[in-house]
Amino acid sequence: MPDIMKPVWVFQKISSFSVQQIEEVVFAIDEGSFSGNDMPFLYANQTSCHIKEENGRYVVHFHDGHKEFVTTDTSRHQLIMQGEWWYRGVYTFTQEEDYTKITYEIFNIAQTARWIASLMILPEKTTHEKRFHDFVRRIEAVIK
Repeated sequence: MPDIMKPVWVFQKISSFSVQQIEEVVFAIDEGSFSGNDMPFLYANQTSCHIKEENGRYVVHFHDGHKEFVTTDTSRHQLIMQGEWWYRGVYTFTQEEDYTKITYEIFNIAQTARWIASLMILPEKTTHEKRFHDFVRRIEAVIK
């Protein structure tokens, strides 16, 4: 498998909720402009954003000028969030017996200056891991 397809990091957590309950929360994406307390679940920590569906995915424009692309794949139970340069985060929700395994894989998808992206993201592992655990806690708080 080429390095471009291998995740930089993989984080996992177990949730006592079903895949269906989790996906009802994370796949609930609406088009529109949002700010403050009106922010959609996925972007609760952001100041404001505008979301528009284009070609089967959502394009999210943030107040600081950057944008992100979001795809929900219900057949594969995946939420894919991709930045403009190097970042692709793939959340996969796998139903086990009486729990759901949530896996978060982070890929370096940089097409140019890939080695620079690799160097830049190395110190961010702790930040991404913390954000993942916060994400799971927020999902569970909404479901409860």
